[in-house]
Amino acid sequence: MPFPTDWAPRSYGWTPSRNPRARRTAPTGPAGRAPRAPIRDWSSGSPPRGPASWQSWSATAPARCGAFGWRARFTGEAAHASAAPERGRNALAAAAQATLALLGMTRFATSDTRVNVGTFQAGGGANIIPAHAELTYEVRARANEVLDELNRRAGDIVEGAARMYGVTADSLRYGQAATSVPDPLALRAVEEAAATVPAVTRYLGRASAAGGSDDAHSMITTVQAAGGVGAYLMVGARSVDVPHHHRRFDFDERALGIATDLLEAVFRGSGA
Repeated sequence: MPFPTDWAPRSYGWTPSRNPRARRTAPTGPAGRAPRAPIRDWSSGSPPRGPASWQSWSATAPARCGAFGWRARFTGEAAHASAAPERGRNALAAAAQATLALLGMTRFATSDTRVNVGTFQAGGGANIIPAHAELTYEVRARANEVLDELNRRAGDIVEGAARMYGVTADSLRYGQAATSVPDPLALRAVEEAAATVPAVTRYLGRASAAGGSDDAHSMITTVQAAGGVGAYLMVGARSVDVPHHHRRFDFDERALGIATDLLEAVFRGSGA
């Protein structure tokens, strides 16, 4: 990642000469910025239990879950549910069968896995056998080889449900993310940078991935395959004790500045 050519060196780091924030006089944070106040924070998307505490830290996760996201469309044949039920091919029933089978998939002893069906759309009139149905689902796993096998089995379930009801199923992959393992060199760079950011009060070299996925891991694995190094860095910022996507989920925006300071310190310290 190249730096802009108008950045000028200073004794405590590199400061962008055109950045108004660089004119601050207290060089106590990265690039001479004043330290940010610590916030209530945790790593890897998993909140601590117990009384709230006001602190912040950074963590690099060894690997989050890889994922495949799919949209499956089932096409059958509409017919009157009373006058000619034998002429119909129920796409809704096939999609429902696939949904239950996907959610009931056997998990793996060798890797943490996740399966979810997130949307389901079908229907028409109560007196009409539905000819169309669509669902979206995803599979996740920490190990790429397990993810591939889980993904294959999920595809078989969709195809099998379609055959059971005499309909067709077309699947479209709309998302994919791999897993990655951080390089020791990158971990050291993050640890050294975290020590220079006052708002980071705790550093975890390894952290639980909490089942999440991120396509940034695909970029990391590509860089590593080309001889580079990489690590996935997380700065938690959840402000309420509820899971992601919950209706009350929120995050403390002050973590954005802390994350910026930390990333800046990583790149300056590594000589990038």
